[in-house]
Amino acid sequence: MPKRSNEFQRLIKRIYEQLANSGSGETVKESEMIADVSTGVLREVDVLLEREVFGHKVRIAVECRSRNRKNKSGKRKQSVEWIDQLKGKYSTLPIDKVIAVSESGFTENARLHAQHSKIELVTIEEANEMDWPTQFHKFRLFTFAFSKDVKPRTMQLRFKSKSNRIIDLPLNTIIYDDSGKEVTTLSNYGKRLFDDNHVKMFQFLESEYSNERLLEEFPNEVDLREKVITVTMTEKPDHRMFVSDHDSTFLEIIEFGLVLDVSFQVDEVPLTHHVVANALVTQGDSIAILPSGVRFTMIQSTYKPNQATYWWESETAIQVTTYSPTAKSAIDVSQNDPLA
Repeated sequence: MPKRSNEFQRLIKRIYEQLANSGSGETVKESEMIADVSTGVLREVDVLLEREVFGHKVRIAVECRSRNRKNKSGKRKQSVEWIDQLKGKYSTLPIDKVIAVSESGFTENARLHAQHSKIELVTIEEANEMDWPTQFHKFRLFTFAFSKDVKPRTMQLRFKSKSNRIIDLPLNTIIYDDSGKEVTTLSNYGKRLFDDNHVKMFQFLESEYSNERLLEEFPNEVDLREKVITVTMTEKPDHRMFVSDHDSTFLEIIEFGLVLDVSFQVDEVPLTHHVVANALVTQGDSIAILPSGVRFTMIQSTYKPNQATYWWESETAIQVTTYSPTAKSAIDVSQNDPLA
């Protein structure tokens, strides 16, 4: 029998993984098959939690119901019928405790019936600004691209001389060939340099400015939106070129440098925050990072206040990272293709 899973069930498994105490022997398994003690038939448990207590293995079953059925208010609370189903299912399974998790909540009758059936109910509650748990880190997510509105500031030239110095010159400065003929201006040369190399420049920026470096240089949202990066594109001439200085002496150019001011295009990804048991779940979706979409999930627990785990999920890949939230990492920045 193939194992079944869904997004909500996978989320609940991740929450309990985050709640588990490392080194305690606690395990979290999804879609686990347990044999019925009366018939021997295998039954599926959405999420199975196991640990040793005083030398005895304790098993807790977690059953999950997402918002797959809706009423006029946008969601349908789980009723007594589901509690009855769970009560019957687990009456002959070797399980010590049952937890029922509903994304849409429970009716009052379901709550009363669960109390008498010794089934613990867990709901997902939205965390707003008023009831934000103080022990949790407030997380915001941004996507950025280096703006296509790149502004040339000046041209720098390096000359063939004993000082090998770099000099800034006006953009209307005339460039000559080795016969003394006017070839072009610094402005036109800089435009050609940029047009020929701007793709390489963006590739260079993306390789140089990793998420970690961005967080170091732009620790808050205002910095990210308002600061400008200065970049110099360099090129050595393929034939001899000269400019004339103030005393009409011709200086040979050995390197051009186009100085550019590069800004960011920044967009905040809308996030939802929910409290589940002793965990805070933050989720968001973005098509800016990948056209097919990326789902972001972050889970923090009261048992591990200085640790958070987050997942990046696309159609083809999942990336998992565990880190310690700090004030500096309050903004996570994800690059997207500036030329797409």
